[in-house]
Amino acid sequence: MKRFIKIFMAALMAVGAVSCGKEAPFSADTSQDKGRLLATSFKLSLNIAENMVRSNADAPDVSDFDVAFYKDGEADPEFSYKYGEMPEIVLLPVGSYVVRASYGGEYGDGVKAAFDAPFYQGESDTFEIEKDKVTDNIGTVVCRLSNVKVSIIFDPELKAVMDADAKVSVKVGENGTALDFRRDNERSGYFEFAEGSTTLAATFSGNVEDEPTTETKTYDNVSPGNHYRITFKLHRVDPTDPGDIGGDIKVDASVTIDDKGEISSDPEEEPLPDDRYPEEDPKDPDNPENPDTPDNPDVPKPGAGPTVDGGDLNLEGVNEVNSASTVKLTVTTESQFKKFEVTIISDALTPDELAGVGLAQQFDLIDPKDTAGNSIAEMLNGLGLPTGDAITGSKSVEFDISGFMMLLGAFGEMQHDFKLAVTDESGTREVTLQLLYKE
Repeated sequence: MKRFIKIFMAALMAVGAVSCGKEAPFSADTSQDKGRLLATSFKLSLNIAENMVRSNADAPDVSDFDVAFYKDGEADPEFSYKYGEMPEIVLLPVGSYVVRASYGGEYGDGVKAAFDAPFYQGESDTFEIEKDKVTDNIGTVVCRLSNVKVSIIFDPELKAVMDADAKVSVKVGENGTALDFRRDNERSGYFEFAEGSTTLAATFSGNVEDEPTTETKTYDNVSPGNHYRITFKLHRVDPTDPGDIGGDIKVDASVTIDDKGEISSDPEEEPLPDDRYPEEDPKDPDNPENPDTPDNPDVPKPGAGPTVDGGDLNLEGVNEVNSASTVKLTVTTESQFKKFEVTIISDALTPDELAGVGLAQQFDLIDPKDTAGNSIAEMLNGLGLPTGDAITGSKSVEFDISGFMMLLGAFGEMQHDFKLAVTDESGTREVTLQLLYKE
């Protein structure tokens, strides 16, 4: 047990190295009008919105976010830090505060229009700094994408016949700044969102098969946090079609919007609002999302719960791991996580061993407690696992137990399993991650 505890503490130090070595920039001030706030009193959570984005591989690191403490009624913050560089204790004058976090610009003021420039921001609930007291829990600050993301996709047939200087100019809002997307530019553009100015215009202009071509498509009611993927395609005119007039070719556009679901519009129609768009018949064998289609065995059936992506991990067999292994699952829901239960199955990691280091054999990451009912959230956070609002406030959660690998090494070569039972509005998905530790 002592060896396990020693290795456990070493693992915590390794995982939490980012917080080591910080020094509070204040002396032991005992002024009557000040109170202290622990750096661990709040967690910064990144909701990689675009609402239905499937991967957070390109998401910024929360340690790079700016966090600022604003006293009620004050325009300027009392203190500002990079989240990853905060001191262990912040000394603040007594009063009511909020924490505001941002990435890609100052809070409330992102870029007007730029490529590869996502702007995230979020704000805490109001909390109090009291005289001679330590504030140790102000919840989670959830940051969301706050500008409009646009990607322009040129269909291969169109790309082959359009001139290199042909472009699509995109602008959001009447007074917005335009960005030009060209044939070989696969970057995404980010645009400022302004209330009351919610029209996106995308204009193709240039030569196609040496013929000057212009086509404009507009989309209304755009929203921040959405990703608009607009595809331009070549459309050859059919002389027998009375609707095809004027020249031999045209350029059409369709849009796919990542928000509450994927909405695809035909070239001839504009996208309908989310709550009016007709759903495909789930029994239609031609529906590629049909859960009963034999060709789509990976699409979960209704009631199957969230989806689990193991990446390079084998979710059906045993995975060999060591102290340096990255062991991570990505769990995604279409609604909201209701439960995120974890059971550790191991001959070595017994309830007594785990209790000795402040953990439990079975717990729910949304509200993790030991057998005595005490919270173990801080210990799990120290090992790199999200808890509470970081799960319920996100649609995609990384279950990263790489921080446990050093602990497993305390027992030599043997197998340890981690069973997940994750529940959302559609049901429960169970997965057992089987790990064989071999150094």
